[in-house]
Amino acid sequence: MRTIRRLTNDRDLCDQFAKVPHPDTGTSIFQTYRELACFAALLGFEQNRRRDLVGATEVFVDGRIFAGSDQALDIAYLLALATTRDQDILREDEIHQEQVAVLFEEYAAGGLQILGEWLRAEPSDPHGDRALFTALRKGCYLDDQVAAETALDRVVF
Repeated sequence: MRTIRRLTNDRDLCDQFAKVPHPDTGTSIFQTYRELACFAALLGFEQNRRRDLVGATEVFVDGRIFAGSDQALDIAYLLALATTRDQDILREDEIHQEQVAVLFEEYAAGGLQILGEWLRAEPSDPHGDRALFTALRKGCYLDDQVAAETALDRVVF
């Protein structure tokens, strides 16, 4: 898999979720950019939001790091297969590999846009964790019985 890109404008949002440690836990909400990229791509797919990477871009996840996770690769290929509904997308030639990467990037960009909207809806949340869990609960993605402190510990990308 080639390197996954993001829009340069999304840098601060990505850092907030995957780089800046939360003061209560000492760790970021997502442990890696790869985890954030996968979450964002799945969110973008679920809400049918793809965003072209028009404008300045930069490295989101190095291709070697992305390819080092079977789960991340599975997510990328499943998103591409579900989008195109064409089994040829699973071929390992350069053209199809590029198509998989572009679709993943577009869904991740759409998911990051959604995350930004969730943050703006909760301006009193400087860290983003409450905004994330509030939106996940409102969208019925997360059961009200799940404690915010333990929910992300159970998710693996």
